[in-house]
Amino acid sequence: ILDIIRPLKSILVIVPLSSLNLAIPTSKNISPKVWEKKCKLFIRMLPTLVDTIGSILSNLNKLSGLNLANQTANPQDIEAAQAAFAMTGIAKQVENMIFNSTYVRPATNATVGATRGLAEAITANIVPGGGNDLDIWMINDLLAMIENHGGSKVGLTLVTNNVGISNLNKTSAEFGLTVSPADRNESGIDVRRVETPNGTVNVIGDPYVANGTAFLLNLPALHIVHQPVPGKGNFFIEDLGKKGAANEKQIYGQLGLDYTTEFLHGKITGLSTTFTKPAGLRVVTTTTAAVPEG
Repeated sequence: ILDIIRPLKSILVIVPLSSLNLAIPTSKNISPKVWEKKCKLFIRMLPTLVDTIGSILSNLNKLSGLNLANQTANPQDIEAAQAAFAMTGIAKQVENMIFNSTYVRPATNATVGATRGLAEAITANIVPGGGNDLDIWMINDLLAMIENHGGSKVGLTLVTNNVGISNLNKTSAEFGLTVSPADRNESGIDVRRVETPNGTVNVIGDPYVANGTAFLLNLPALHIVHQPVPGKGNFFIEDLGKKGAANEKQIYGQLGLDYTTEFLHGKITGLSTTFTKPAGLRVVTTTTAAVPEG
């Protein structure tokens, strides 16, 4: 387009008015002289208009003059980018399912089935929070309960949301204890630790744990169960046909949660759902015996 427009700039300024074969109106409102004057003015403006149009067209797909620092280029394969974005959303749904899904066993294909999440599955080991902030004594009681029901209290992991993590740090400090910093990273997850009389517990945060709830989990006993479609696998993309200008597709997959035996895990329910920052300073007075001289 620019190759066509640029030559017009030089041509339009030298074309005589008489050669344009313009029809001169005879209307009472516009005299021939006025019309000729307007035509000359328009012709003088054309080079400027051509420059303006050329500038606009030259900026197409370039965004000249904008700050593009640290910008990500458009994906070369839009379909692959959309599929990757959709899989990120599916991963979040799976994480939420692990904690909060309610079991549904469909009688027909018209009903969507659902796995049983941990909140529904755990029934043997439950410590009531009583509306209080999460503290190590609740965790200590739950460790003992799990062991009494045949589970192991070694290597368990406490999973709660940000409110629970904050309240646990606050109450631990009130008892003169601390939750260790996240000095380990396992499978991309920062892991803290807290000491109780009944043993050491790993601590991680997860936003999909319901407010007011904390889980004490035996992570090696948790497994994702896939239900692949013969010949296609699991979570595959398939065409649904063309709809207008769009190619409709879907990502199809089925999976569930295997928690082994529910008494290997436990939960604390009815906790405080808010976090209030502690006010003032906590003063601890200690007494040190005098060291005898000599």
